[in-house]
Amino acid sequence: MLCHFRYIAQIVFAFLAFLWNFLIALICFSACRTHTIAIRTFLLELDEDAMVNLLKESKASTRPIRPKSHSFSESPHPSETSPSETSPLLAGVGNRRSGVLRTRSQSELRSVVRDVLDDEWENAEYQRRASSVSRLHPQQIFQFPPRFTIQDAYQTDDAFDGGTVATDWPNLSTATGLTSYSHAPSNRMLTNKEILQRYWKLQCRLMTTSLALQRWMACWILLILSWSLVYLLYWISHEASIIDMLKFCLPLFLLPLVCSGVTEVNSEGQRVSRSICPLEERLPIINLLLKQPLSFTLYGYALDYSSLVTAIAAVAVAFATKIILASVNG
Repeated sequence: MLCHFRYIAQIVFAFLAFLWNFLIALICFSACRTHTIAIRTFLLELDEDAMVNLLKESKASTRPIRPKSHSFSESPHPSETSPSETSPLLAGVGNRRSGVLRTRSQSELRSVVRDVLDDEWENAEYQRRASSVSRLHPQQIFQFPPRFTIQDAYQTDDAFDGGTVATDWPNLSTATGLTSYSHAPSNRMLTNKEILQRYWKLQCRLMTTSLALQRWMACWILLILSWSLVYLLYWISHEASIIDMLKFCLPLFLLPLVCSGVTEVNSEGQRVSRSICPLEERLPIINLLLKQPLSFTLYGYALDYSSLVTAIAAVAVAFATKIILASVNG
């Protein structure tokens, strides 16, 4: 009778423990996902801020922009020019004069190639930022002109009159669904105060969540590592069976799953300092974010993917060492 009661009590306790840990894990993953979305929204705002700065810099630049359809074939090598196209003034020029002209033409061609590559890179970078920023607004109200390139910034006279962009872009300050933003997207750059304010709000939320969930996370990590260590010590004097190996490997596979939400938040938080447009007045902010990135900490330690890989690799090396020693002694 006592054995039956003990067996039933163990089943009930195991079910309640599983249900409790499942609910806490669900809360942890939901909180981490919420923080990840908030940080990515902040990253999109920084991407948008960099795009506005890119347009302003391109507007103020004096370097002529070549058409996008420019091809390298438009500047043919002198040796490829037909004799009929040669100017009569150069008809009697010797080999020395031809060599000088060829060297000069090659230098001009390299300059043209460099300018075209710069233009193409700026165009690709702008289109990438435009695509990423447009995903910030789920109602698709942030639409860019279909083939708006960086060259158009030079041809738009009223692009930044009064600190706003071109008039054919929608006025997002009055659009619905954007009441949570304190600035009209793409109309102006973020100030240092706004960046610090967003950073501080995210850091406070992460700190509150860390204090609430760090004990549960630390207990699970210690339990998994202790479980693996016990099996490694057990296999020193005993043979390892297939079932024991499965019991050993299953918790190690659960370790990245348990820590995946935290590591994702920390990896996104480390991107913030690299996403800020590096202006001179923002260098102190970038330095602050490098020293104190947005992170979900466990008793002051920020988990990342490298830490998980290191822990799993250490256990795998210990297991492989046991197998090698057993084969050598056998």
